[in-house]
Amino acid sequence: MTVPPKRTLFHRLTGFAALALFTAFMGNIVLAKFAMMIDFAAPRLSAQTEFLIVLAATLLTIIYLLREEKRKAPSLADPTDHDNDVQPEEETP
Repeated sequence: MTVPPKRTLFHRLTGFAALALFTAFMGNIVLAKFAMMIDFAAPRLSAQTEFLIVLAATLLTIIYLLREEKRKAPSLADPTDHDNDVQPEEETP
């Protein structure tokens, strides 16, 4: 099996940005929950901002995953690997 090529800078930054946006979204939710439990006024993001953050995180995650599949695809189609050979079944009369 061949080693897949290394991730490009764009690929790594896409994954990091998706993770950072999702962390910001979850941090906002956790902070709001603590604010309700402890009864203090925490800064909140608007509903539209939360939606845009989740949308951007989702799109970046999809881009990251598609690039990850593309990166691993050549190693999956290794011509020396004969485990994936399909032989037709014999017909029985």
